[in-house]
Amino acid sequence: MLTITNFVQNDGDVKIVVGNNFDEIVLDESKDVLLEIYAPWCGHCQSLEPIYNKLAKHLRGIDSLVIAKMDGTTNEHPRAKSDGFPTLLFFPAGNKSFDPITVDTDRTVLAFYKFLKKHASIPFKLQKPASTLKPKSTETKASEESISADVKDEL
Repeated sequence: MLTITNFVQNDGDVKIVVGNNFDEIVLDESKDVLLEIYAPWCGHCQSLEPIYNKLAKHLRGIDSLVIAKMDGTTNEHPRAKSDGFPTLLFFPAGNKSFDPITVDTDRTVLAFYKFLKKHASIPFKLQKPASTLKPKSTETKASEESISADVKDEL
């Protein structure tokens, strides 16, 4: 029997994970995967969404890295356990038989990027540095230039 979850569109920057494609996307041994388990009604999840989308946009050209999310209220998988929402789990490439790493970092694009650089099994380089962010003021511009310099230093 076919269900609507068999027809999930997955051409966006953030890949949509459901119960029947979890193994194919998250447990792919050739990819480092960052998975957000969220609830549609969760305020913290809604606040995280634009940051998570921006992270995925900045990392879209990196074939070895997948940024994904799964609605934890309608999907479940024994490898994606969540005590609350949002839960962020990292599944390193070539190491899917072990428990995922719980992502415990600031909820910013830069903090997620640094986490991924540190924990990714497959090293990667950022295609477009964080300088693509649009500053809103002189103070913000100086702060973002500093962030961009930090990201470039890591490369």
